[in-house]
Amino acid sequence: MAETWLCPSGHFNRFPDTFCGECGAAQERAVGDELETTRMATSYRPAQDPGVTGVLPAVPVGGFGGPVAGAPGPKRKIWPIVSIAVLGVAVVGLVVAVLLTSQGSSTSHSAVSSVPSTSTSTSTTSTSTTIPVTTTTVNQQIRQEAVALNSLLSNSAQDRTQIVSAARNIAACGDLNSDQNVLNEAQQSRQNLVNQLTSQQFGALPSGLINYLQQAWIASANADSSYSAWAGDEQTAFNGCTTNDTGDSNYQAATQYDQQATAAKSAFLAIWNQFAPSQGLPGYTASQI
Repeated sequence: MAETWLCPSGHFNRFPDTFCGECGAAQERAVGDELETTRMATSYRPAQDPGVTGVLPAVPVGGFGGPVAGAPGPKRKIWPIVSIAVLGVAVVGLVVAVLLTSQGSSTSHSAVSSVPSTSTSTSTTSTSTTIPVTTTTVNQQIRQEAVALNSLLSNSAQDRTQIVSAARNIAACGDLNSDQNVLNEAQQSRQNLVNQLTSQQFGALPSGLINYLQQAWIASANADSSYSAWAGDEQTAFNGCTTNDTGDSNYQAATQYDQQATAAKSAFLAIWNQFAPSQGLPGYTASQI
């Protein structure tokens, strides 16, 4: 005996049809936990449905206590399961992200901590190497120039001794020819010293030192030339050599140049004699240079 169901309009239909064959209404079923509301027929006669014979078993009009055989079961709500699954994935993702972030921070901190700071050591090294090298270079330059200048002063001191001796001989009417030659050589030597003084580099020495010495030697060279001319005057004098002939014009010119040279030498020595001991070099007097 075939099972039938009754549509809302009262038409009988066979299972498993879910739509009424006459009005098209759908079979009514409960969703979730609600009871089925489908109305079922208890029986029908063959005359009403020629294709079916026999009597159908009695079916309560109010519905069945369980699902009808051959019909789909009630639909279940799946959104709670989906929500739980999504929530679980989100939690797992959050935990992974936290772990990765923590690991990255630790690695970065460790990497930064492991790199030694070089700014301080570099700055210290630069300071400790640059300043001494510069100071040493300056000291060496000063020392070299001071030694070179002292060498010129030593040569001038030797000439000065011969010049003083020659001038005294002229005043005493000594060997005037020999004295004149000595003075001519001394004048040439002083001029050579001036040339060397201007050609060499003495920029590291105290200010004014070279300028005063140059003035002193130029004046001394002029004095030597004048003394030599005085000796010539005494040799060619009509009345012969006159002892202590201070009235001779060349002698008077020589003494004026001597005064200029002495003033320049004093200015030079005021600087040199304070500076020379720091370089281990000797001091001088005006009569020596």
